[in-house]
Amino acid sequence: MSTLIFDQITPSATPYWSLPMSALFPKNVGTIDRVARFALGIGLLSMAFTGPKAIWGYLGFIPLLTATLNSCPLYTLLGFSTCKVRQSS
Repeated sequence: MSTLIFDQITPSATPYWSLPMSALFPKNVGTIDRVARFALGIGLLSMAFTGPKAIWGYLGFIPLLTATLNSCPLYTLLGFSTCKVRQSS
């Protein structure tokens, strides 16, 4: 079972910028999820520049960013992950 980000951070005077990246952005987006997010992001961004030129197309930056970082803040809050669990030998 994955742990939430709040379980990894101890209540101390440590500023967030000195925390390791794995505590701020834990890897919780799997390969198929990444590809889908990337395609959705590109599709939405294309709406902002071509076709209907809707301002809603700029929301495409969100799935594009989460695909690039391999981390979804909503998945972190819910304790959900689509990554395969690695078996230690």
